Amino acid sequence: MITNPTWVVRDGLRSIVDVMVESGKVEIGGVFGPEHGFRGTAQAGEAEDKDGFTSGVGLDKIAQQHGMTAGELARFYNGEFMPRVAGRPVQDLAVVQVQGWSPGELFADTGAPWIMPSPNLPTPDTALLYPGLGMFEATNLSEGRGTTRPFELIGAPYVDYRWAQRLSGEQLPGVEFREAYFNPTFSKNEGKVCGGVQVHIADPQRVDAIRTATTMMTTLRDLYAEFDWRGDAGRWINLLTGSVRFLRMFAAGDSAAQIVAAWQPELRAFDRTRRQYLLYKR
Repeated sequence: MITNPTWVVRDGLRSIVDVMVESGKVEIGGVFGPEHGFRGTAQAGEAEDKDGFTSGVGLDKIAQQHGMTAGELARFYNGEFMPRVAGRPVQDLAVVQVQGWSPGELFADTGAPWIMPSPNLPTPDTALLYPGLGMFEATNLSEGRGTTRPFELIGAPYVDYRWAQRLSGEQLPGVEFREAYFNPTFSKNEGKVCGGVQVHIADPQRVDAIRTATTMMTTLRDLYAEFDWRGDAGRWINLLTGSVRFLRMFAAGDSAAQIVAAWQPELRAFDRTRRQYLLYKR
């Protein structure tokens, strides 16, 4: 089983692993829990040092926010990556489709209870923002770890009211910014009062997490000389974005709109490829 805490049965919200074991009908040879463990108790680990910008964050060419279900991802990997790494695709891949669900639904529309897939994804709102605001892991700002609203609270000791003011003027779709102050209990800037923003979701259907995060970073660059990358000369942001392009354009002073526009041709090509593997109508 490859699973995490979200894999529960409807009756009693019990782990699917526990239910299978207790049934006596399934022999489980092993349980694999990505990053946080299948019980969800582990904090985020450090990425391994691997070939170019390939890492546990991104092992192959796939969009940062790919918009596929686990089953669709399996079909995509099998069709696009397995022939290259294993010589051929898996012949007996079977995906059981979900009934009564539409990809256009938000989590709140499903009626299911939210179960944290990570200690740092406490709410459905967090999950909507994480694909973009997770990039703040590569900066010297706290991404909210050590608070009750990770990836919604972003800040550092050097940030003041000007950041929230500037971001509110950007009028980004689906989000609003509130000037905020917080004191992380662990991780970056632990024990220090950080100024910054809380990102509030105003319209979950319109949120563009990656555009939001890119705009947040370029405004930081323009406002604060203290802004910097974490680690060795920006290697973390290269790992998280999958290339040196984001860092190079950022360092050259390009705007958020220019940076986001740069990857649109690749994103359109990716979308054309992924369409053949989709199981649910978009």
